Amino acid sequence: DDFDALLPGFKKGKGIEKNQSLEVSLQYSLSRLDDDTRALLPRLSVFRGGAFEDDLQEITQIDAGTWQSVRAQLVSWSLIRVEHLEGINPPFLRFHPTLAPYLARQIKADELDQMETRYWQGYYGLARFLYNSDTTNPHQARAIARMEMPNLRRALTLALGAGALDEAAIFAEVITKFLNFFGRWRERDEV
Repeated sequence: DDFDALLPGFKKGKGIEKNQSLEVSLQYSLSRLDDDTRALLPRLSVFRGGAFEDDLQEITQIDAGTWQSVRAQLVSWSLIRVEHLEGINPPFLRFHPTLAPYLARQIKADELDQMETRYWQGYYGLARFLYNSDTTNPHQARAIARMEMPNLRRALTLALGAGALDEAAIFAEVITKFLNFFGRWRERDEV
């Protein structure tokens, strides 16, 4: 979120040159993708830093066959990196840091509303799963929570914005629980 807030500032002063070179580089990489892939990419803008592949597919509703092509192109242009965690399948897809903020400027408002609803609802399901799994598989649950914490926190904000207070309370409880495990007490106090 801090990066998103700072991005407009990169268009002023000394940051303009670096921002322009990053944006030109990103635009070049995206221009090398086929048209069908580029049309689907704005759906990725809701995620923060990346996502586990199954959650990403469920939320974006990109069918499996199409996703394999999209994924291969994004990997080949270093726009996503596939990270395999021990004992966890599917992999985590880490985005290039400027990808989601750039794509956020391209998504249409009605599509964004739909994506954000599926996003917070999908992460609500993940939050409940993590809470319940922590007692039987704490290493995996905590590894997933660590990777998905930016998405869980954003989903909490979106749930609050949607007026889903019961779900938001569960999000807050799960996020606080895992931040305690990670020793991130200052962040916990902000939830």
